[in-house]
Amino acid sequence: MKKTSLFSICVGLFLLITSIYLAIRLKYNHFYEIMLVGLVLILYPVTKKYFDSKTILKLYFTFLILAGLLGDFVFGIIIGEVWYYNYSMVSEYILLYFLIYPVGGFVMIMSFLLFLGNSQLKNKRKVKFLNEILLTLSSSFIFLVVIFAYLKHTSSFEYSGFFSFVFICLFLCIVFNYIPERKGKPSYLRILLNNPKKFIFATLLATYINALIHEYPNVFAQQWVYQNILFGDIKLIGIPVIVLVGWLVLTILPVSAYYAIKKG
Repeated sequence: MKKTSLFSICVGLFLLITSIYLAIRLKYNHFYEIMLVGLVLILYPVTKKYFDSKTILKLYFTFLILAGLLGDFVFGIIIGEVWYYNYSMVSEYILLYFLIYPVGGFVMIMSFLLFLGNSQLKNKRKVKFLNEILLTLSSSFIFLVVIFAYLKHTSSFEYSGFFSFVFICLFLCIVFNYIPERKGKPSYLRILLNNPKKFIFATLLATYINALIHEYPNVFAQQWVYQNILFGDIKLIGIPVIVLVGWLVLTILPVSAYYAIKKG
């Protein structure tokens, strides 16, 4: 391993440990920015061969606009009201959308690729009717998004905001699988169906190692606080179980975007 890569990993480990200390011991509500930078410094040296500059740039703006502004700001905070941040300044939200969301997306992709390793993957065999299934699902999910968003402001159904957020996330996952399939490129879903054991293993490891690292310190720091979520009182080590289930989307969505955007 090159000295620069080793230095990057060492600095990353220092930042990761520091962020956890700041969250748990000092309840510092900006630990997450430090943590994500640390994780990227750890993961990038061993996964950089999977990225080129154009892919990185396209993914950055994808995570900024779709995951950050649309998913978090519009559906998570305004429409869904399923969480809030303990922020008081505009600069904190600028960091959230221009740093946390893009970098967080890269962390999930890099984690997935790390656990996938150099596996020989079957990805050429097309799955029958996959395009049609994805198109039907995307139409259904966007319809449900509209219905629950409407119910959020016209009825007393407690979890309508939560469901509108869930279905927009599922819609985006499907779209990022439909786009490459329509272009004749293999999508995350197609490669998953051709390599179920390898992809499920990498997806679960990336999901739940990150879920623990990211969510547990926040139990103390409360940088973000969940509210109005289904089964919100059922918790595991202080984390709502439904949030842990939802972390699967936090892996599948960015990884699907990666396969949709990258060359080949």
